[in-house]
Amino acid sequence: MVGEQGGGAIPIDGTEIDDDPFRRWAGVLLAALALLALLAGVLAAWIAPVPFGFGLLGIAALQAALVAFAWVGLRDDRRWGRPAAFAILGATAAIGIGGAILDFTRGVITIPIFALLALVVLRMAGPMAMPVGTSRRTLVVLLASLVAAQGLPAAIAWAISSPASPLTATADDMVLTVVATCHGATDAMPDRVDATVSWHWLRGEAVVTGPDGVGLAWSPDLVEVVEGDFDLYASATSDEAYVASGSAELAGAAVDEALAGRRNWTWSVDAEGGGLRDGWASVTLVAQPGTRPAHGVLSIEGVYAHNDRWLASGDDACDW
Repeated sequence: MVGEQGGGAIPIDGTEIDDDPFRRWAGVLLAALALLALLAGVLAAWIAPVPFGFGLLGIAALQAALVAFAWVGLRDDRRWGRPAAFAILGATAAIGIGGAILDFTRGVITIPIFALLALVVLRMAGPMAMPVGTSRRTLVVLLASLVAAQGLPAAIAWAISSPASPLTATADDMVLTVVATCHGATDAMPDRVDATVSWHWLRGEAVVTGPDGVGLAWSPDLVEVVEGDFDLYASATSDEAYVASGSAELAGAAVDEALAGRRNWTWSVDAEGGGLRDGWASVTLVAQPGTRPAHGVLSIEGVYAHNDRWLASGDDACDW
């Protein structure tokens, strides 16, 4: 027969049945959160640049270990285990619901599944006493470590990407030069123009993310409205493997915006793969056949976009 002892049933083999729903379901959620943190770290290490990716993996492993430690404390009915689980699930619910509200203000609807599950489990908690002595210190250290581990990725991301960080290069750390070399008779419309944009870095960065973008634009201002303009004849770079023709993701959008409304040519700089290296890119422009205007100006502008953080520019001109 099965008898009763207190509020819980005792089966024939003597194994006590856990009739505390909060401990049971909070343990399941904590284990799932620890696994999710570890999987997120593996994904970050896969897609993020080295060594940033490995740093994120280490932080994720630390987060998973701390949550697993809280789960062990809850399972073993330590005095600090129940408050720790309550605090972690409460933070999960608050962060998830707050993120969903923020997404909604941006026109995006998200369902914070873990946050909703955490709310359901929190309702099962019932009253609990705060631990004292060593148990209180364990709880405080555990929760403080979790808060620090949660903030580390944002702090690292700021350190390696924010223009305000001392670890990142700014526009003042690069010298950009634009030179227009005009070929032809003096005081006449040039037959050919070689336009070159070159850059020299004064300092590097701890971690370089994403490709950079470079572009040259040319815009004739012909005083006499007659036939005559310039066509792109050829382009060249200091290293075709490092500086290749084409647009470059976020940096390319900044370059396109800066050169909009004019004829231009753009390149992508493999800064992530090759680091911040000096280089140059050039175009050769040839005059169209036809009547040449006696007076005019060919304005050249060159730009360099470092990821999507900042853009440097320079200019030169041929006038006759």
